[in-house]
Amino acid sequence: MTPESRNDRWARLIAEELQRGGAGLAVLCPGSRNSPLVFALATVFGSGAVSQIDERSAGFLALGFIRATGRPAVVCVTSGSAVANLLPALVEAQADRLPLIVVTADRPWEAIGCGAPQALRQEGLLRPGVVREVFLGEPSDDDLALRALRREVSRLVQTPGPGHLNVPLREHPPTAGTTGLSDLALLGRPDGAPFTLIRAVRQADAVAAPAWWKSGQRGLIVVGVGPIPPGVTALAQRTGYPVLADAASGLRRPDTPHLVILADALVGGPLGQEPIDLVILVGSQPTTRAAYEFVARQAQRLITVSRGNPIDAYARADLAVEGDDAVAQVTALVPGPGDIAWCARWCAEDADARQRLAAAVADLPWGEAAAVAAAVNHPAPPFLFLASSMAIRHANLLLSATPRPVLANRGVNGIDGTLGTFLGASRALGPGLLLIGDLAFLHDLPALAAGGCGAIVLLNNGGGAIFDYLPVAQVPDYQRWIRTRHTRTFAAAAELFGLVYYDIRDRIALDAALAQAVDGRLHLIECHLQDLDAVAEHRRLLRLARGSKESL
Repeated sequence: MTPESRNDRWARLIAEELQRGGAGLAVLCPGSRNSPLVFALATVFGSGAVSQIDERSAGFLALGFIRATGRPAVVCVTSGSAVANLLPALVEAQADRLPLIVVTADRPWEAIGCGAPQALRQEGLLRPGVVREVFLGEPSDDDLALRALRREVSRLVQTPGPGHLNVPLREHPPTAGTTGLSDLALLGRPDGAPFTLIRAVRQADAVAAPAWWKSGQRGLIVVGVGPIPPGVTALAQRTGYPVLADAASGLRRPDTPHLVILADALVGGPLGQEPIDLVILVGSQPTTRAAYEFVARQAQRLITVSRGNPIDAYARADLAVEGDDAVAQVTALVPGPGDIAWCARWCAEDADARQRLAAAVADLPWGEAAAVAAAVNHPAPPFLFLASSMAIRHANLLLSATPRPVLANRGVNGIDGTLGTFLGASRALGPGLLLIGDLAFLHDLPALAAGGCGAIVLLNNGGGAIFDYLPVAQVPDYQRWIRTRHTRTFAAAAELFGLVYYDIRDRIALDAALAQAVDGRLHLIECHLQDLDAVAEHRRLLRLARGSKESL
């Protein structure tokens, strides 16, 4: 057996504490400087380790696993520019306080700032995207140093939110010695537990009941995209308030009390103009501008409830409650049920709007809305992932109540890393369905090298249709510089990465492709869409759901 070097031992202890602290996936990006870390993580994590060449995609692959499971995940990269590629995934993780742990190899101190290859100052490079940084010294044979290493890594992986562990390693380390070293330093805790187990102290009565919150009031619970603190169902039952749930909130479920699906339509009608006493905003802001502006224009009291980072883009919250038990704390304050008739009206109008929308969708010609409605409501995939831009907005209108998990990257609302995040989630949840636009697909092509399973429903509408919603669409040269129209198709990408490919041009073909996409392979279902005005179509559907008599 080859003797263990200092680098190897240092890396082994790091890998052990990451795994013992709860990490369930290690995404390993090959490099020379980080090779001791790669081998150690591969050995410790076993089937929970995966190799990915592109560091940016690797970060999102790990992020998807975290979104699907709630467990920490690790990305290991070499030194130099590889480190900078992790920032996009980290800022998304930081926005939702997700435990993405990045382990970066580094040059020893004497090789920094002197022209040595693959070297830059890594301290602080990822600081905008992490809540905790640990910068180690070079590997040591000292017992205290080894125990301190275990302590710091176990603390890092248990810290809520993303973290950065920077590991400088020498190229030719001496063989590690064991003289004078304790079993605690060499092996860690004998029961395989984290070296330091972290348990947050919570104060159940930390929030006082506000005097302005009374029973019988007209209230709403508005649920954005996750991570959503648990207990919203109990809060809805206790208050009797309607629950306006975004598609990717995790609350658009058949068992959610007082569920309102078509809030986007209803807030633009008469019901949305009536005075409201109180809004409880759970999670992030609503996805769509209609719902966001509805909350913003109300003169009511506002309670914001979040699991991690503060949520109050309106800068007018009367009460902000944060933490894993935030919903439970708010539920304990409820003075009594709200206006029962008010809740019944929202639910009844939502039911009517759903019927009108279903009839309108059944008559749609082939286009974006028809494709989205068929894809997101298909019963086969065990989970859905919604890309940003048009995909999540279409789904927010067209997704019916479903018991399946619905995921999205909405921490910073970008299209970055969508494929990688979906593939990471599929490693935990099985063959899901990703709804994605053509630009988001092009933006993350290298992630497909990781492989996976499920269906990628690609809406090829020839560019960035989301911008058609915005005032910039009226600016001269909009089509050239902002809309980014293209004529690309994606059969070659499917062939390059070994995906099963479908060229879809009608609803019947789409249904058939979706039925086949649960066989354990990765399927690319490219929907070629008629040159319809998707924005105008979306707005017409909203008006029809609201009760307008116009036709499509």
